[in-house]
Amino acid sequence: MPDEAPPPLDSGDPRFAWFDGIVEGRLGDAAAVRAAASRANATGFGRMDVGVDGGRFSVLMDDTTVAPSRMTDENRRALADALSAIAGASGGPVESTLRCTEVFENEVRETLFLPDGGAVRALTRTRPVTDADNFRNPHSAAPPSPSMGRGRLAVVLALLFVAFGVAAWAGGWVDRVLAVKSEALSVDTGPFADFVAVSAEKSWGDYKITLRRGPGYPVTNERLAELRQSATTPADRAAIDVVANGGEVWLRLEDAQGRALGVASTDLRALLAAADRTTETELPGRMSAARIRLSIEAGPEFK
Repeated sequence: MPDEAPPPLDSGDPRFAWFDGIVEGRLGDAAAVRAAASRANATGFGRMDVGVDGGRFSVLMDDTTVAPSRMTDENRRALADALSAIAGASGGPVESTLRCTEVFENEVRETLFLPDGGAVRALTRTRPVTDADNFRNPHSAAPPSPSMGRGRLAVVLALLFVAFGVAAWAGGWVDRVLAVKSEALSVDTGPFADFVAVSAEKSWGDYKITLRRGPGYPVTNERLAELRQSATTPADRAAIDVVANGGEVWLRLEDAQGRALGVASTDLRALLAAADRTTETELPGRMSAARIRLSIEAGPEFK
């Protein structure tokens, strides 16, 4: 994505704009993706909603109409910077269907945000304003729609209800709404033993996971040396090094048979600073969830 803003427009005054589409890819640095989206959202030029599911992330753009006061070169640059940061924070090339439509007094500017290797680039065209564009204007009245009989309306509503149910099931929303309560989940800290304490809270279909120091968290170099000396497996030693260096830990959401339902990662750097510090991440809610397990890797399912 180019660093500079799009060229100045001779299109008249800005009227309104909207976004549609999504940017998604393999999960790399989830915190960096969320931070970039927050910076873009602060401008009011569109709104990004970040979702993390398994080993992938998605950034969905809200299609709410953008006010003309927000259609500035500065905000376009902020959006470009955010998309560049998101692409840079992913675990591989991103996929994008993101599009921005800006309506001006005399013409429309359409911008596609296309994946370009490990980055995102903008492709822009201009065209005349159409009635469909004007229909999106929040200050214009929508034309009246023809009336339909009650029978036809009932059929349409029934079809919409079925379509919504199928889409909700396929998209995992039913699974999230009916997800197991966080209190029913067991926690297996694996090689991290009692160095890290894990708590979970269900929030809007996801599990908000909080990690803090456990009762066995090493607070002196002497204790770390003892733990390394007593480690019986390479995995145990690797977990001790993760705790000592504030490195990355993986959290797997598993069913009762140990099958992975989702995965997320976070680092333990905050725990090095003070005993009351915590770090947080999220796992998707699932009806068949049974436990949260800590690991030094995501697991073979997410490679």
